[in-house]
Amino acid sequence: MTLPLLEPRDPAAIEAFLRFDPRMLATGEYFGARADGALVCAAGVHVVSRAQRVAALGNVATHPAWRGRGLAPRVVGRLCRSLLASVDLVGLNVAAENAAAIACYAGLGFAVAADYDEVLLVRAAGA
Repeated sequence: MTLPLLEPRDPAAIEAFLRFDPRMLATGEYFGARADGALVCAAGVHVVSRAQRVAALGNVATHPAWRGRGLAPRVVGRLCRSLLASVDLVGLNVAAENAAAIACYAGLGFAVAADYDEVLLVRAAGA
């Protein structure tokens, strides 16, 4: 199985696999794994700034039928190797209850830097 760079010509394959903004492919930092021609694992970035030398991983997903086979660590690892050629800091956030993702990232050398709360703010009527 290869871990190809996913390019702007691949938005249909990625969009069929997960919901995302196809403009993110323009970062040049999206990788995936295919089986029988179908995308079964993908990893990219929410943002990358080569000027600030930072990146935030995002849109990491593995098709349920392909989980537990080590694809995510391979694809995310490939992504990180690519990023670290031009950035010094790679970060991400992950839900605390997502044990599989946390194990994947820990295995790649990521460590918890801080906890956070994700909230939705709604403006009160008349405010």
